[in-house]
Amino acid sequence: MRFTWRLKESVVSYEGWCSRIAEKDDAPGRSARSLAMAWAGPVCLAGALSHHADLLDLCIETAAVEAQTAFDSFPGGKRNHDLLLTGVTRGGKAIVSIESKADEEFGQTVRQYLAGAQKKLDRGETTNARERLEGLVNALIDHRTLADDQVLDLRYQLLSGVAGAVAAAVEHGAANAVFLVHEFVTDETAVALRQRNASDLHSFGLTVFDLEFPATAEVPWCVGPLRFAGNGERLSSNVKLYVAKATTDWRTRGDT
Repeated sequence: MRFTWRLKESVVSYEGWCSRIAEKDDAPGRSARSLAMAWAGPVCLAGALSHHADLLDLCIETAAVEAQTAFDSFPGGKRNHDLLLTGVTRGGKAIVSIESKADEEFGQTVRQYLAGAQKKLDRGETTNARERLEGLVNALIDHRTLADDQVLDLRYQLLSGVAGAVAAAVEHGAANAVFLVHEFVTDETAVALRQRNASDLHSFGLTVFDLEFPATAEVPWCVGPLRFAGNGERLSSNVKLYVAKATTDWRTRGDT
């Protein structure tokens, strides 16, 4: 899957597509811009994956909305993918787990997740939340522990999202796993909330992978393969893991 303009220039984003539409055809609600909007997801996905040779030319085989994947052996707590793609790239079979965001946060922090678990225990209820988190930390951040404030401040959804991508790759026999955050900028989103999410994603990269993720929001990016310890089961370190982000701007008025 690769998008080009008249078989010449690469098109890697919705904005890049729209910038090439002739002025006479560039009207909201008409066919040229509507076509670009309808295909914005695949364009942004292809643009992000184009940063790595092994991920080029993705041929999508299946697309499952709200697919669920277990990343450990505890009951419940499965990763809920907004969209899970399976397919083949130059580097072999691949899965792409897409997390869709406007300006909603990446869920609760690890600290909040543990606090909620403790409240359940205090009420006499059973929970495996701490054991699940310890397993995630050991598999993904083997150089840190749950006692580390930087780990406690991470967004749990990002940890479980990456784990779910790897586990889905193992489940589908894929060599490559991509966790892709697809951000939508609309008239209803707020700059401050999008900046908060960007900060949380940046902290995630530094804390988990000792890596600064790209700060740009205008150009899709993809980093990897990323090193992680794994657990030899659902979170196999043999899987090549990538983290990516694509942003689609659908605003009709100025930033808010």
